[in-house]
Amino acid sequence: MRLKKVEIVGFKSFADRTLVYFDKGVTCVVGPNGCGKSNISDSIRWVLGERSAKMLRGSKMEDVIFAGTQFRKPVAFAEVSLTIDNQDRGLPIDYNEVTITRRLHRSGESEYLINKTSCRLKDVQDLILDTGIGSNSYSMIEQGRIDHILNADAEERRFLIEEAAGISKYKVKKEEAIRKLERTEQNLLRLKDIVAEVQRNIQYAERQARRAERYREQFEKLKDLEIRRAFFDLGQISAVRSELEEARGRYMADIEGIVQAIAEIRNQQEGLAQGLSEIMEKYSAIEGQRYDLKGRFDQNDQQLRFNQEKRVEFASRKGQIHQERIQLDQQLMRSQAEIEVKNEEVVSIGNQKSDVQTAFETARLTLEQAENHLEASKTLFNDSKAASFEAASEAAKVRNDYHRLCAYLDSQVEQRKKQDAGATRYQQELEQWAARKIDCEKSLRELEERVSLLSEQKAAQEEQLKSLKAELESYSDKIESAERQLHEMQTRRAMLKEIDEAAGLSQETLLEGFSEEERSLMHQLRDLIKVESGYEAAVESVLGDFAKALVTENGNAAYKLLAEMSARKSAPAAFLVKSPESVPAPEETAAVQDPQGPLYSLPISRFVSMNDAYRPLLNSFFNSTFVIENLTEENFLEAVRGSAQCRLVTKDGTVLGPAGRLFFRQGQISAEQNLFKRGSEIEDLTQQIAARENDLEQWQTEAARILSLGEELQEALKVTDHTVMESKLQRESFEQLRKGLQDRLGTFQRELDLIFSEQEEMRVREEEAVAQRTQLEIDMMRTEEKQRQIRSEQENIVRDMERMERTKAEAVRDYSDQKAKLDALRQREKFLEEACRLLSEQQGRDRARIENLEAETLRIQEREEILSQEDGRVRQEQDELAAKIQEADLQLAMVRQDRDRIQQEMQQIEQMLVESQDRKHQNEEALHEVEKRGMDLGYQEKNIHERLLQSYKIELQSLQPELYALSEEELSAVSEQVDELRRKIESIGTVNLLAIEEYDELKQRHDFLMGQQKDLEDARDSLMEAIRKINRTTKGLFETTFQEVQKAFGEYYQTLFRGGEAKLVLIDETNPLESGVDIHVRPPGKKLQHMSLLSGGEKAMTAMALLFSLFKIKPSPFCVLDEVDAPLDEANVDRFLAVLRTFLKSSQFIIVTHNRKTIAMGDSLYGVTMQEAGVSKIVSVKVSQDAKNEAFQSDESGVEPAESESEPEAGSDAEDAGEPKSDQEILESEAEKPAVP
Repeated sequence: MRLKKVEIVGFKSFADRTLVYFDKGVTCVVGPNGCGKSNISDSIRWVLGERSAKMLRGSKMEDVIFAGTQFRKPVAFAEVSLTIDNQDRGLPIDYNEVTITRRLHRSGESEYLINKTSCRLKDVQDLILDTGIGSNSYSMIEQGRIDHILNADAEERRFLIEEAAGISKYKVKKEEAIRKLERTEQNLLRLKDIVAEVQRNIQYAERQARRAERYREQFEKLKDLEIRRAFFDLGQISAVRSELEEARGRYMADIEGIVQAIAEIRNQQEGLAQGLSEIMEKYSAIEGQRYDLKGRFDQNDQQLRFNQEKRVEFASRKGQIHQERIQLDQQLMRSQAEIEVKNEEVVSIGNQKSDVQTAFETARLTLEQAENHLEASKTLFNDSKAASFEAASEAAKVRNDYHRLCAYLDSQVEQRKKQDAGATRYQQELEQWAARKIDCEKSLRELEERVSLLSEQKAAQEEQLKSLKAELESYSDKIESAERQLHEMQTRRAMLKEIDEAAGLSQETLLEGFSEEERSLMHQLRDLIKVESGYEAAVESVLGDFAKALVTENGNAAYKLLAEMSARKSAPAAFLVKSPESVPAPEETAAVQDPQGPLYSLPISRFVSMNDAYRPLLNSFFNSTFVIENLTEENFLEAVRGSAQCRLVTKDGTVLGPAGRLFFRQGQISAEQNLFKRGSEIEDLTQQIAARENDLEQWQTEAARILSLGEELQEALKVTDHTVMESKLQRESFEQLRKGLQDRLGTFQRELDLIFSEQEEMRVREEEAVAQRTQLEIDMMRTEEKQRQIRSEQENIVRDMERMERTKAEAVRDYSDQKAKLDALRQREKFLEEACRLLSEQQGRDRARIENLEAETLRIQEREEILSQEDGRVRQEQDELAAKIQEADLQLAMVRQDRDRIQQEMQQIEQMLVESQDRKHQNEEALHEVEKRGMDLGYQEKNIHERLLQSYKIELQSLQPELYALSEEELSAVSEQVDELRRKIESIGTVNLLAIEEYDELKQRHDFLMGQQKDLEDARDSLMEAIRKINRTTKGLFETTFQEVQKAFGEYYQTLFRGGEAKLVLIDETNPLESGVDIHVRPPGKKLQHMSLLSGGEKAMTAMALLFSLFKIKPSPFCVLDEVDAPLDEANVDRFLAVLRTFLKSSQFIIVTHNRKTIAMGDSLYGVTMQEAGVSKIVSVKVSQDAKNEAFQSDESGVEPAESESEPEAGSDAEDAGEPKSDQEILESEAEKPAVP
């Protein structure tokens, strides 16, 4: 069984569907921090049933669903599928390949599937039970789990050992049995309560049933009388109903005649109504015509009034137009006069502007001349400033060079003094270091001699320690063998004793409750005799049921024993009372009474030894009993003839008794089944255990002595190693010191030579600097004279510029005044021209308005002529409409007369119709009364039927009336009997008619419940026995596995730590079924200390030792290790990997790591990247065996691996097969490859 692949969809950072395939051996998962490596191990833990969000590094289970990123939306569910190769049927399911799937939706709904079939979490847990894999087993270890294993309480550590022992399935069965037992106890308790309640109900139901029986007798009599009276009442109802049918026929005939008369009246009424309708239609038509004429007349009258209003409006408008025309004429005259005044002012301004323009041009020329002269003076001044700046710069440069040379010459003097002092100091130190070198070389020779002596001493101590280790290993093998034998013998003895207990033969069980004095008077027959090996079955067959008998000293003890134990289920089947009378020994009677022959040569008493005090009691069982090898066809008849006075028994237990009675056993009897063989074996085992415990104690004492000597020698060897190491370190220190002194002497000599060379160079530079200083003094005097000349020229130019500035200021003032006057005249001229333009535009608008007013006056005159013509036409039409309205009024009066005549005739016919309907209504009421009386009789008849049906469940239609005949004379007596019976029934009171059936049901239920109670008691006893059996089985498995794990733990601890010791301890050794497990460790060179005081590396190595010890006892098909090597240094990583290699044949490892040595060991390499922020992606690489070996050897030697060949993936580029890279480099180079191994 191995893990083939994991498919992840939407789990944590794996947003996209991701497939991770796993080959045999080691698969490494690498990648930078935070890229999602551990999410792969979390997905495996999750799909195997992990229900703690905290163990998955979340706060709630929905946190495992991909939550989205800046560029991706959250997904709706997370799904992980784990595919396992099951060809070896490691999982209890008949499939070669098993896929376990878990799916979680954001709604909180969770699903589990096995091979795409929906299932429960319990089904998944049952499937992987005791396989070594699981969400909390030792096959899932992350870095935080290491501290958890070591710091967990003792009960949690016990769980790991139970997983290795295969106890989990038994614990599940035990828990299920306990739950069933609790339910059984609860059901039994409830059932007892129910039984008690049913018993109470039975008594009450019995009383109710007797009352119901009395009620039933009276009820049957009452029912018979009620039926007879009902048939009499039904006969009376039938006679009255016949009379009512005759009256109903008469009323129906009268109603039919009245209905025909009403129909004729209605026909006359319809004819008159039709004539009235035609007259009304004619009246409506004439009235409509008159309404239309009247409307047209009113409309014309309104039109005349409207025309009059329009003529008044036109007259008013003509007056408004005349007034507006007068105002416009006056406004035109005023505008023309104003335009003429403004034109005259414009001519005056033109003359003034010409004079001001001439003065302005003169001022402008004067200003330009002043500005040009001033600009020329400024140019001369700037040129002078530039010359002055150049001269100042040259002078400053010369002065700076001069001062720099002076400072340089001064510093050279100081530097020369320092160099002289340094040369003297270096010379002195050179001599001192040379003397120290001589002393160092002398100390180095002394250390060489000391190291040689200590090495010889260390070799002698190592040889002595090797001898002690060999001797200790010899004793350890003896102790281990003895412990194993002792454990086997103790287990065998315990099993035989359990068989005795199960058979009820345990001395402690049988004599429980008796005092020590009483126990001394009782013995088991099995303990009083010894049977030679091979004849146990024969002796047990001869004794029969008495083989398990209890033997008492006297009759009183036997009677008391019988009284005390008769009630016990486990009491023995037989008792023997020691009698003072002796019975002749079988040897004394055999010669006289027994027949002769080869069949009777071996009396059974020869193979039985017993206490002489009980010989008289036991002789009666063995007298005349002989042993034969076997019973064959040849000697069977002879044995039958000779067995009239004696018994023959074969070694396998077949007994041939007197008169040919034959008893034989079927099959072979094992040592466990045979009573005497079992007792003999228990005694032998007890003696062997005592002897073996004695040997074990002696060997352990000797081993402890050798171990103590070895520890003392190891301590001495450590001291020697420490001394050798210190001496070597001192030698290396002195060697480095000697080399340092040599280097220092060379340095001092080079520094001294450099100082002499620099002093010569300084002398040459000083001579050159003195010559340069003399030339610079001459240049300084020349530049100062040049600066004085330039300053004089600048003063003359400044005076001329000041004079020109004053002239320019006067010209500017004159220019500004003239310009302001000219601008004011131009603005006034522009204003007047604009005013004249606006007045001209206003005159144009006024003339246009006058023309519009004249046109509007013409339109109004035309409209008044049209209104006059329309008034004449309308008045003519009004006269015609008035004549037509008068004619319509005459026609309406004639039509109203006809309408009144027809309406009077219709009123007369309506009166006749009302009278006929009244007579019809009277007959219908009489008919209704008859029918009502008939319905009442029907109701009475129905009530009789329903009363009998409801009260007595009887349908009268199914009975024969002649059987229940009743005359009017008998009616009174029957009524009195009915009343009497009803009083009797009422005196009985409320009766439960179902009491009889309820009583029968309760009786049946009581019997059923008693059967159920017995079944539950039997089930409870069966469950308790199953729990005891499970406890015995799990105790044995746990103790065996605990010893094996403890031994392996110590070995792996010493392998990983190169020494030290570690052991597992049961906190409560008296209760191994529930006891927790503690860890005691002592790293090499340290005292026994608490786990919390260990370093991170020591904790990791201790946890690894425990994990490997569990793997050794019960390897898991695969194991996930998440950065467990992180706290380990290089040396410990090597040891960890060395032990890991020993499990590669039996287990598959998935390791999340950053360590290069661990990566080099991997057969397959997966990298996890986050090219897209928040989304993990898988890339994979397969590394060839040569590359692995070379990389590992390079790491072992502490040298970076050189070029090694990698086996690239199918479909990958050839250049990917290069030198081994770090995990980050691999991920960067493989980021674009598909995640297919």
